[in-house]
Amino acid sequence: GRFELKDERREMLEFMVPFLFSILLGTCIITGGQYLLQGLSEEKESRILESLLCTLSAEDLLAGKLLGLGAAGLTLVAVWMGAGLALGGPMLALAHVQPSATMLALAVVYFLLGYLFYGGLMTAIGAVTNNMREAQQFAMMFTFSLFIPFLVITSILGSPDGPLAVTLSLFPPTAATTMMLRLGLPSFEVPAWELETSLVLLALTCWLVLRGAEREFRIGLQMTGKP
Repeated sequence: GRFELKDERREMLEFMVPFLFSILLGTCIITGGQYLLQGLSEEKESRILESLLCTLSAEDLLAGKLLGLGAAGLTLVAVWMGAGLALGGPMLALAHVQPSATMLALAVVYFLLGYLFYGGLMTAIGAVTNNMREAQQFAMMFTFSLFIPFLVITSILGSPDGPLAVTLSLFPPTAATTMMLRLGLPSFEVPAWELETSLVLLALTCWLVLRGAEREFRIGLQMTGKP
C-alpha cells in the first residue's frame, strides 16, 4: 500500500537465506536416510542380518541400525556442515545475516524428527526389498516429497502466511523443509501455534512410522528370499 526504494540486497537475502537453510536441512536428512538404507540393504544381501537374529531380537537390531548407521551418516553430515559454515560464515557475516538461537534450535529439532521419520521409512524399505536397486526405487517415491516445497518456493516465500505454506508446514513429509523456508525469512515470524502443531504432528508421525518399520523389519527379515 506504499512505495519503497528497490533494495536488491534485501530481495536477494529474502530468497537466498531461507533457500540455503532449507536445502541444507533437507540434504542432511536424506543423506542420513540413504546411508541407513545402503548399509541395511548390503547387510541383508550378505545374510549378516539373519545371523544376528540368532542372538538378538528384531526390535533391538532395528534400534541398533537406526543409532549406529544413522550416527555414522550424521557424522559425515556434521563434517560437511562444519566445512560449509567455515567457508560460508564470512560471506554471511558480510551480508549481516545472523541466525537467531531459536532458529538454530528449531533446525536441530526438525532435523532429528525428519531423520527419524525418513530413517524409519528407509529401514522398512530396506527390510522388504531384496537388493539395493529395488530399495532405491521405492525410496525415491518417499524422499521426493521432502523437496516438494522447492517446486513452489516462490509461492511460499511470496506468501509465507498463505494456505499453501501453512499446509505444507503441517504436513509431516514436507514440514521440515517448508518450516525452514519460512523461519529463514528475515521479515516474517511464524506463529507459535503453527510451530507447536507442526512439531507435534511430525513427532506423532515419527512414532507411528517407527512402530510400522519395526513390524516390517521383523517380518521382512524372516521372509528373506521370498516374494
